[in-house]
Amino acid sequence: GLAGLQSYKFGKTATLPLPEKRSITPYDVLEDNKKQGLHTLFLLDIEKEEERYLTADRAIEYLLDLEEELERKVYTGDTLSVVVARAGSEDPLVKADRCGNLIGRGFGRPPHILIVPGKLHFLEAEALEYFADAPKEVVEEYVKE
Repeated sequence: GLAGLQSYKFGKTATLPLPEKRSITPYDVLEDNKKQGLHTLFLLDIEKEEERYLTADRAIEYLLDLEEELERKVYTGDTLSVVVARAGSEDPLVKADRCGNLIGRGFGRPPHILIVPGKLHFLEAEALEYFADAPKEVVEEYVKE
């Protein structure tokens, strides 16, 4: 894909709902995937009729809010996260960093998706650096031994 992550290393996919539809299921999916070293793809909620889209910034804040409430150390401000905006369009954007550094960056118009990598193969780490401007020191923490 756009981020350079290997498709067979993705675990279960989850949808992050708009905040008023609060659910801890996405957090549970992330926890399960993380235990297995798998990547988690989050589809971000869309309400087309109302033209409302969950943005990547808000999705990150949503997961951090769940972490603060549940305190299971699944998603902290240091968690490597990948934002993909407008995949399949003429102007896609891919950015990766610790999630705390991604908040407020502004990823342009939606739709956005959020990926939380599990254990990385060294080629995936290099791809995130190259395609998503991920800091080397951040992705190196996720490379499997």
